[in-house]
Amino acid sequence: MITFVRGELVSTGVDAVTVRVGGIGLRLAVPGTAIQHLGPVGETVTLATRLLIRDDRPDLYGFADERQAALFDQVQTVGGVGPRLALAILSTFTPDQFAGALENEDVRQLTRVSGLGKRTASRLILELRGKLAPAPEAEAAPDEAGDALAALGYSAAEIGRVLAHPEVQAAETVEERIAAALRHMGG
Repeated sequence: MITFVRGELVSTGVDAVTVRVGGIGLRLAVPGTAIQHLGPVGETVTLATRLLIRDDRPDLYGFADERQAALFDQVQTVGGVGPRLALAILSTFTPDQFAGALENEDVRQLTRVSGLGKRTASRLILELRGKLAPAPEAEAAPDEAGDALAALGYSAAEIGRVLAHPEVQAAETVEERIAAALRHMGG
């Protein structure tokens, strides 16, 4: 399984990006919210990924972080929700906004998603309400690595993006998290 892709951002589209990894250009279908977090073409980016093989065709999906990728997996457990609709949900909502709409049983809010009707929205509420993974502790609580990056002059948006990176989250100590974050940021 391919869990993440790190390389040079070659191009972006409405719902896909191309990342150069070791001389190979990989096209990844991505939610619009992930594209917003990537930065300009030519930058080194890292995306959490899911590889799905449907009809003998491999499709690679990319996400801003592992939490977004996990939500992609979870919504597809509901009947009638495939990868396209899952991407549309992630393009419309952050994981927290989606969880809030489910908890409030807000069918009207959910049907804002292109291709999501009332019946499927009701099914999502019934099957996923209260089951979505909570935000990781690193996002909810103050983080020493984040404080160190802020002291180095990085913005809150840059810090939030880099701390959500799978390589940074996998680090075990604060020092390893800072080193991984700086590697990812090119610093």
